[in-house]
Amino acid sequence: MSKILLTVLFFTVVTPVGVVRKIMWANAMMLKKWKKDKSSVFETRNHEFKPEDIDRPYIIFWRE
Repeated sequence: MSKILLTVLFFTVVTPVGVVRKIMWANAMMLKKWKKDKSSVFETRNHEFKPEDIDRPYIIFWRE
């Protein structure tokens, strides 16, 4: 029963949203912008890890 419900939900909600975004030229990942430039989209992070970083790995601390 849950597979049927999820299938109906997918085709009634997710698919129409995707079609509308495709028609309106939505580019959430900005792939075209990234492909124009030959440089990488990744940033180099110079960070020395400390024991405190390992204690709570999923908490973001902005230490720069």
